[in-house]
Amino acid sequence: MKMWFVLAITCVWWAAIVGPAVWGCSSSLSVTGGGYNNAPSYNTVEFSVIGCNKRTYRAFLESLRTRSSNGTRVHDILLLPAQSGFRQDLLLVKLFDWKDDSITLVLNRTNVYVIAYQAKNRSYLLADTPNNTELYGNNPHRFSFTGSYIELQRVAGENREKIDLGINELAQAVDTLHYWSPTQSEKVVARSLIVLIQSVSETARFRRIEERVTNNIIDDRTPILYENFRPGVGVISLETNWETLSTAVQLSSKGVFLQEVKLQVNKTTTIEIKNAATARTVYVGYCGLALPIFLLFKECPCVRASICLKCHCVLVFLIVSVVCLELVLSLYKFSMINKIVL
Repeated sequence: MKMWFVLAITCVWWAAIVGPAVWGCSSSLSVTGGGYNNAPSYNTVEFSVIGCNKRTYRAFLESLRTRSSNGTRVHDILLLPAQSGFRQDLLLVKLFDWKDDSITLVLNRTNVYVIAYQAKNRSYLLADTPNNTELYGNNPHRFSFTGSYIELQRVAGENREKIDLGINELAQAVDTLHYWSPTQSEKVVARSLIVLIQSVSETARFRRIEERVTNNIIDDRTPILYENFRPGVGVISLETNWETLSTAVQLSSKGVFLQEVKLQVNKTTTIEIKNAATARTVYVGYCGLALPIFLLFKECPCVRASICLKCHCVLVFLIVSVVCLELVLSLYKFSMINKIVL
């Protein structure tokens, strides 16, 4: 009887307190937008360089952030969704170049990273991208490299510090991937993906990188001037420390980091980000964090400790254990009663 009482109390506690927090944290945006081949409908964000200005580029990124996020904010910063255990949660980004040719990037919503793209009705997958016949069809081309910067730079034969970024460079990358075929070298694909990942994924993650792009869109003149730039030490430092900053924000106490995060502004200057307010600030020397990755360890609303999802798993295990133990004891008592009767 005592065990059933413990089980009941545990279930009520989980359902009332932990359950809503867990499911609320991991909820996903409903799928509503555009299709991809004959696949189920996926959210789709579109951007064209034709007529692009600061406003349209910012609007594209805000739409990308909104559709990538799970709707939850942590210290006033949108949070990406948790990884689903059933299937990849994907977002499509359709990009148009100066000739109105297009490609569609496939992004993993949990980290807004490029895992594949589609051009001319064929899909092209990175080496570690899971198969998905509904989305990619029966004849996708799989590259020999993954989407990590180390792999992309190796195949491209260039470090990303040496690769120009900007609207024209984005358009050229779209053009390259639109017309690429498997008979050609993978080198140009890797280089183009370096440009697109930084122009889409990294700018969505950081408003500071977004600002670097928009500062090079000179739209107060006709025709609009699109200048290029190289990411430099500051941008590379942000890209490298995205997960570290995400962790610091979510494990912070009232927005104050447990340990400061050091960022390189330039070759001679380093700054320390000590709180969430500074992390989300867009200013020279700051990072403008806009989309942190979801952590497994969220704040538990019952004990104010960073163990919510793990707490959920442990509770489920304990509940099942209690039920099993009670069943074993019941069977044992039943067998003993039968022996006495016999």
